[in-house]
Amino acid sequence: MREAELSRTVRAYLDILVSQNKLRYHRLNSGVVMKEYNGKKYPVNLAKKGTADYLVLIPANGSFRAVYVELKGEGGSQSPDQKVFEAEVKDAGAEYYLVRELDELEGIVSGKENNND
Repeated sequence: MREAELSRTVRAYLDILVSQNKLRYHRLNSGVVMKEYNGKKYPVNLAKKGTADYLVLIPANGSFRAVYVELKGEGGSQSPDQKVFEAEVKDAGAEYYLVRELDELEGIVSGKENNND
């Protein structure tokens, strides 16, 4: 599956779970965009380079599991910055997953996927 198609599918799935009050999520965008204000263009920094695509917050034992999800299409691989971000997340005790198919994310959300590598 191409990454753009996977992204649309994942977002629709997460939106359904939000509507069922089963989780919350944030789409994390990295990079810089140009915004115009009073006729001038200014750079606006988004999340730092390498940040995962999604932060998914899953209720668990009166708190939340913080799960970072990086999407990759068939044949896609992490950039060096994404590998650094993954290490930072895991060092902080949060979960990070590289997801290539929707069923992988379904397992993570349901708690059936415990592999944090």
